[in-house]
Amino acid sequence: DAPGGQAGYVPGGAHESEQTLGPEQELEPFPVSAALRERRGPRTWRLLVASFSVLREDPELLVFPAVAMALTLLLGMLSFALSVSHGGASRNAKDVIFFASLIAGYPITFVSLYCGVALAAVLAGRLDGEATTTHDGWMAARERVGIIAAWTLMVCTVGAALRLIERYVPLGGKIVVAIVDLSWTLATMF
Repeated sequence: DAPGGQAGYVPGGAHESEQTLGPEQELEPFPVSAALRERRGPRTWRLLVASFSVLREDPELLVFPAVAMALTLLLGMLSFALSVSHGGASRNAKDVIFFASLIAGYPITFVSLYCGVALAAVLAGRLDGEATTTHDGWMAARERVGIIAAWTLMVCTVGAALRLIERYVPLGGKIVVAIVDLSWTLATMF
């Protein structure tokens, strides 16, 4: 294999032995020796693999995505039921369902982010060698509830504005929305 195909390869290292991360660094999120030289892609992949290994070792952590999925489904069904019962069967059913989905977007996004923050807190603790529990994850998310709520509001406001522009502006607006939506998604992904 070429050095670039090796796991943990760090481009620009002085010696090949410095370019390969040792086993003690595999779970370390940002190894000191490679942090400045490691590219985002390989680091992201390494962290993803390390996170999945932690999840594989402790399936109890799957409670976070399970709770997020269950609450998202419940909130989605509730939103749909309320929109249908308040005019969804009339001529303007499309509008009622559209605006109900915009309104339901906040609690659904909040639940997803809250559970994601809880899981991330546990994974970060485990990757740092701490014995964090699911309770610690829920407490970490609870401590950040204000930040999660503010971020949810910003994400949902931008999303709602883009959906409204896409719905009511002719083709040119749809193209602009597609570009802004892609940019927003990429900007908030990391």
